[in-house]
Amino acid sequence: MSIIVKISCLDRPGIVAALANRLSELGCNILESSQFFQPDPGHKREEGIGRFFMRLESSLGNSSVAEIDACLNDFREKFSATVVVTEKQRVVPTILMVSKFDHCLQDILYRVATDMLPLDIVAVVSNHEYTRETVERANISFYHWPVTK
Repeated sequence: MSIIVKISCLDRPGIVAALANRLSELGCNILESSQFFQPDPGHKREEGIGRFFMRLESSLGNSSVAEIDACLNDFREKFSATVVVTEKQRVVPTILMVSKFDHCLQDILYRVATDMLPLDIVAVVSNHEYTRETVERANISFYHWPVTK
């Protein structure tokens, strides 16, 4: 099993190194990593004033998700970071809101059916009846909430 670690904090040197070192100490192996910097309004990227965001996938190593989460408290404190640790395949209860066109709904339903997207779609809400049959065929509750001028 693998985990997803998401962080955000004010940008400064050493964030990636500190997180990688901490995970390494726990016996975790980083499998994938993405990060970006968002400059604060009114500042240029080169000034380095802004927020840092990172999402990484890691093996569990010798620890549980709860143990890894707890062991990152020192990292949270040092960088005043928001850190969220979850299981990669955690299924997220979801309500979809759909309009008249169903191409995105069809794509999401396909990805869920093929285990590419870990969602538990508990309901679909739409301001049109067009997708009712598709949704109910997938054994998902459909709610029509018409919107009038």
